[in-house]
Amino acid sequence: MAKDSFCTALVFVTFAALILVPSGMRGQGPVLSGADVLVADSLHLLKGKRVGLVTNRTAVCADGRHLIEHLAGRKGFQLRKIFTPEHGFSGTFSAGERVGERERIMGIPVVSLYGTQRAPRREDLYELDILVFDMQDVGVRFYTYASTMLLCLQAAADNAVEFLVCDRPNPLAFLGARGPMLDPELKSFIGMMPVPILHGMTLGELAQMAVGDKWLDFRRAPKLTVVRMRGWSRDMTFSETGLRWIPPSPNIPRVETMLVYPATCYFEGTNISEGRGTDYPFALIGAPFLSADSIATRFRNYDVPGVTVMPVSFVPKQRTGAMHPKFEGQICRGVSISITNRGAYDPMRLALSLMTTFFHFSSVRITRTKHFDYLVGEKYLAEKLQSAGAIDVILARWKRAAVRFHERSRKYYLY
Repeated sequence: MAKDSFCTALVFVTFAALILVPSGMRGQGPVLSGADVLVADSLHLLKGKRVGLVTNRTAVCADGRHLIEHLAGRKGFQLRKIFTPEHGFSGTFSAGERVGERERIMGIPVVSLYGTQRAPRREDLYELDILVFDMQDVGVRFYTYASTMLLCLQAAADNAVEFLVCDRPNPLAFLGARGPMLDPELKSFIGMMPVPILHGMTLGELAQMAVGDKWLDFRRAPKLTVVRMRGWSRDMTFSETGLRWIPPSPNIPRVETMLVYPATCYFEGTNISEGRGTDYPFALIGAPFLSADSIATRFRNYDVPGVTVMPVSFVPKQRTGAMHPKFEGQICRGVSISITNRGAYDPMRLALSLMTTFFHFSSVRITRTKHFDYLVGEKYLAEKLQSAGAIDVILARWKRAAVRFHERSRKYYLY
């Protein structure tokens, strides 16, 4: 594609957001990622600079080449260092598994941000002028790539290093903001942002909001640049973008998995398998001590539009990205979950209906209370679900909070 067919918009943020939006930004045809726009006509932003890149395997451009391939060895600037998040550069490490540092990629030193450290250290940034962030997120608060981005933004600002985000789609933005706001007492690496579970924003927009709403305690004013996408709109599903789906982590292998992920990930904190170690993680929920028919029958007492649930048996097995799955080698009985109507689907209603269904059985319990609470973002949810009509009451409360968040966040929208 010719260079002049690309259109770039940049966002520079110091204490307040300044948005430069050119005309004609929303074009027809396939979406171009921020990385595509950067490579096509915005490399002047890196001119004369020593560059660090925070990335993983998902930072692929439209020509099929990784952003590293486009930046390494280019004249006019130097790609000096690569930083990698949870799951490693390859995206194959299990959730929570410590990632050791690879020595080099294309001859460039690599620093893991999911090993002994979560953010670049002063010595990591000493020889850098700018830190570039590019990876595909899934749009869920407890997915850790946004946390990595915020910690990198803070480290860059505190060490007088510029920070540039190559924006990519939020594949769940079409659902809008949903779910509970994060209780400040539950702030953690799996929930650093004061946002709902589904926030509806891109990483570039979240970076802007972090600066504009002072989520972080900066010692120096950050210099943030967001390289916008071309052709993306918030109502798009990921399939409509024309971009290839590269699994951002081993247990989100396909777009369909990502749709159920914000509804079922909470079972990580229970004695129920969330389907890790199968071909359909997060879409299979069960345990050896349950009856699949009983679970499916009870679930059908709840009105959950756009979702089909069927009784099923499955056997978790060790595999890449699920080295020690819950109930490894045992027959688990439960349900399979399919999203049949995305327009009617509410992942928060599905989440509460599944929790209420499973928690009805005395053999089901929360085994990792702190982790469960960190994922939900509020305390005592299981107890709140025990009263009659609790699902609708909780959803109404969450909706009011999400609407208030949307009103605050929309001023940071770039699309």
